[in-house]
Amino acid sequence: MLLPLCFLLLGIIDFGWVFNQQVSLSNAARESARHYVVHQADTPPGSVSAAIAIGESAAPTVDWTVAGAGITLQQGCDSSKANYSAALSASKSVSTTASIPMPSLTGFFTSMLGPTLSANGQMACIE
Repeated sequence: MLLPLCFLLLGIIDFGWVFNQQVSLSNAARESARHYVVHQADTPPGSVSAAIAIGESAAPTVDWTVAGAGITLQQGCDSSKANYSAALSASKSVSTTASIPMPSLTGFFTSMLGPTLSANGQMACIE
């Protein structure tokens, strides 16, 4: 009886850890997009690297030093900037994706959910 209860407890702990990481990635993606949109009109304008740094600081439980972890930002607001995406120009928005290698503690959720965990954020450009 003790063995099934231990497996159940490990499953609950692992699910909680993966869920926490997913919520943190969602926060990171949203904050990166928000920071970029709010500060793009500043003089000098906000940078992609600053927006990514803000996003990473919004998710303190995520280990951003792991290979494959990071935030990407594409924008459809200003075609003169390097991170411009024509696909986002119609909606005039900024899109971010935060991703990390699957942080499953036991490996059970890695087999179910795949090798990476990711979240997207999108904000409309301020004009």
